[in-house]
Amino acid sequence: FLFALFLIQFQIIAQDTIPDKSIYSIFNPTPRALMRDMYTDRPDVVEAAFTVDAGHFQYEGDLINRQRVGRRAEEDNNLLINNGIYKMGITNRADFEIAFASYIFEDATGERPARQGLGDVTFIWKQNIFGNDKNVGLAVMTLLKMPVNSPVSNGLYEYGLIFPFIWEFAEDWELGLQYQLEWLRQDERPEAFYVESIYAAVVSGPVIGPVDFFVEAAYIDPDNEGFFTANGGIMYNISPNVVLDTGVNIGLNRFAYDRYFLGLSFRI
Repeated sequence: FLFALFLIQFQIIAQDTIPDKSIYSIFNPTPRALMRDMYTDRPDVVEAAFTVDAGHFQYEGDLINRQRVGRRAEEDNNLLINNGIYKMGITNRADFEIAFASYIFEDATGERPARQGLGDVTFIWKQNIFGNDKNVGLAVMTLLKMPVNSPVSNGLYEYGLIFPFIWEFAEDWELGLQYQLEWLRQDERPEAFYVESIYAAVVSGPVIGPVDFFVEAAYIDPDNEGFFTANGGIMYNISPNVVLDTGVNIGLNRFAYDRYFLGLSFRI
């Protein structure tokens, strides 16, 4: 399906002359005049299919993130501060990312007391497959989550793959699709992995002036016990290199999560 969309778009768009940027790397940064528009993996679930320009740094993160998982007696409330991703462009088509939350507070649930601390660290390699400087693109992301010595860590290594696809089907209007596959572990059975699949689709576009919006649907399937979320938010483009955002994820069934966030992204 994604490949079919690409073929259709490839046939109908005019191919602009794009400078060869393959010569640029972390050691030979892309000149600012040749940098692509800033794309972020937030605030929606669908990640950007485009990488950070070679030799440049980009930060994206929740300044504050409030989560609620489950309902009533099973409810689990978490607070995350500076839940950020730190990115560095390595080549014209690849970047390296480190993600972690500076502070997590988890409410007491059942017999478990409240706990707080630094979040686990996730290492990410994003490789653009095609379209990094065009209006349609596909990427693959590999993830490795490394546990840290923190009360909120599960102490386990976990892995994942993400396949984001982006299509700018009209000026400033984009459709994003994503499939994500993660191999996770449960605290009760740390020796065994279970597979979590995530499917998401998002549409984003302009509202007025520097303000954009997004609406999104996501289906999360942890070990064949799936749930849906409806997501939405707005982005305020302070400049081409700085964006503020806020939004919500609303769980649509019993064990889905609700999330409210305020975020910031910038690049240098």
